[in-house]
Amino acid sequence: MSTPLLILRPEPGASATAAKARALGFYPVVAPLFEICTTDWDAPDPAGYDTVMLTSANAARHGGAHIARFTHLPLYAVGAATADAARALGFERIKMGNKDATALLAQIAADGHQHVLHLAGKHHRAAAHHDLQIERHIAYESALITPAPALPDTAYILLHSPRAAERLAEIIAPATRSSRTLIAISDATAQAAGTGWAAIHTASAPNDDALLACAAQLCKLS
Repeated sequence: MSTPLLILRPEPGASATAAKARALGFYPVVAPLFEICTTDWDAPDPAGYDTVMLTSANAARHGGAHIARFTHLPLYAVGAATADAARALGFERIKMGNKDATALLAQIAADGHQHVLHLAGKHHRAAAHHDLQIERHIAYESALITPAPALPDTAYILLHSPRAAERLAEIIAPATRSSRTLIAISDATAQAAGTGWAAIHTASAPNDDALLACAAQLCKLS
């Protein structure tokens, strides 16, 4: 019998993760905690920046036509999915980081950039770097689904973001956490989940493939 694996990320990412999980031998259970919504934002003058930073593919997918004004600039992305989404918009000079926003900013500074446009979600974590001027514009929002979906009693749960981890901790009472193992996409996500779980494991890189590989190893599927 396939091992159930609970997926909490919003669509369309949830279905993409479910397809990959199914191919690995899991029985994916999709129960998004959020839905991605486009926000109205005014694009600043591109002349004020020497690079663009994306920390989520959702900024590329939901940022709207404004983003086309910046495709001539070099772009730094967290993870392959974000880089691919940016490439689909017309960005050509793309560098990808495999950790988090803080590490990506260090890479941007090391490459000699100074003025960064960060297209982010409403609930982003505002990483900073002392050598960079960073201006953030909110290109999308992860809107909370209420009431929260009824979550099945699965032993393994994927967490794609700190906010999802925080929401899960609100839904699952501490007294009932000890039978559930969490697989987190980053250290920040693992920390946001709180305590009381059977175990919390962190993927080797902040991307879907690494997250699923971690789950497969735990469940002896690879």
